[in-house]
Amino acid sequence: MWKEIWDVLRSSDTLLDEARRDALGMLDLAQEMFELVIEAMVEEAQEDCIVRIARMDRVLNDQQQQIRKKVFEYLAVSKGSDLLGGLVLTSVVIDLERIGDYTKNIGEAVCLLPAKMEFGEYTDPYESVVARTRDLFRKTRDAFASNDAEGAVEAADFYHGIKNDVDRLLHEIIEVEEPDETVEKWVLGLAFLLRYLKRAAAHLKNICTAISNPFPTIGYKPEG
Repeated sequence: MWKEIWDVLRSSDTLLDEARRDALGMLDLAQEMFELVIEAMVEEAQEDCIVRIARMDRVLNDQQQQIRKKVFEYLAVSKGSDLLGGLVLTSVVIDLERIGDYTKNIGEAVCLLPAKMEFGEYTDPYESVVARTRDLFRKTRDAFASNDAEGAVEAADFYHGIKNDVDRLLHEIIEVEEPDETVEKWVLGLAFLLRYLKRAAAHLKNICTAISNPFPTIGYKPEG
């Protein structure tokens, strides 16, 4: 669906086409925020990093509003032409804004945790979730930039592997019996971080479904 919409628009530089390029810039900024907050996990100057992330989140919010404005102006001038494209793009930027929010939330959680957190036996699973979320950013960007429906489906399926592993890890963490004071800190911290990572990844999946799915099923896995 998404590919057909933008193939029609490719021949002319419309406000909607410009808004789509801006949305790709939002995705790049969201990934930059993600990389910064993951880096903050092992840096001493966490608060400086979180200030930068909060500033970037405000830029992301401004970009969302500008994209909405361009979509509205395009639809008003074109008298509703390509309404579907405008609705899809509006859905995408909502997910991009949410990724910024969850990334900022991860940063806020990091500031509450001891510097250079160690997760013991969960270090490798945590790093795997981070690495795969980074891959999901890349897969989502590639699919969005090239209007690749097949790539979007692949990326959305990739998300479900992350989701299942995070759910399993959270279940294991909750069942930790009588943790001592030191363990309590990293168990709580890891649970927060995994939950926020899962939500950020879920919004990347939603963006992928906007590329591959009919409008009513954006955000959902198609049946069949």
